[in-house]
Amino acid sequence: MTMCGRFFLISKGSEIAERFRLVEEPLIQPRYNISPGQMVAIVRRDPKGVHLNRLLNVSWGLVPSWSQGTSPGKRFINARCESVREKPAFRGAFRSRRCLIPANGFFEWSAGAAAKIPYVIQLRDGRLTALAGLWDRWTSDQGEVLESCAVLTTQANELVGTLHDRMPVILDVQDFDPWVDSDYHDRDLFERLFRPYAPEKMECYPVSKQVNSSRHEGPECITRLSFYPEKT
Repeated sequence: MTMCGRFFLISKGSEIAERFRLVEEPLIQPRYNISPGQMVAIVRRDPKGVHLNRLLNVSWGLVPSWSQGTSPGKRFINARCESVREKPAFRGAFRSRRCLIPANGFFEWSAGAAAKIPYVIQLRDGRLTALAGLWDRWTSDQGEVLESCAVLTTQANELVGTLHDRMPVILDVQDFDPWVDSDYHDRDLFERLFRPYAPEKMECYPVSKQVNSSRHEGPECITRLSFYPEKT
């Protein structure tokens, strides 16, 4: 499965508003199994606010503004941080359309097993965080507008590396503002942000195989299993 290909957001609207300094508290329901192609919440700078942000829903799977269509083959759910400045699909968005993607954690699957086991990966205290994202706006010849996003990825740290060689770029609170500020282009800062998140601040545990299907939603998708049953 592509990294990052699933994540979850279960914090209340009040917590999201406070953490991301939103202009208003969002009406948002817990999402336990967010999948590519679905609508996801992103945070970007409010053009009318002073250092305040706005949350809105866009499609997960970035469609560049110059794309000839919006089929799945023309969408990008991930962008590699090592090449994001140069790739035509991402370089414009990296310059001026960076966003935060609120998340409480993400999923990864064990490698090499006949029946892959899903794992939750999150910060140790389970707190709300942000994945670094890019967004773009595509307009059809008929005037139809589609806004979409992609999750930036970096090399996996020691924890995630037991499951996959890539992981999302995870941002700390102090880095939210410069990331969403389109006038900010400090290369040294970006190099620091693109480093794998500290593994000692994260945890990983197995969960039900129900998360394997995007049709499944609910707390059971992130419920910790003390052992993995042979049949699920």
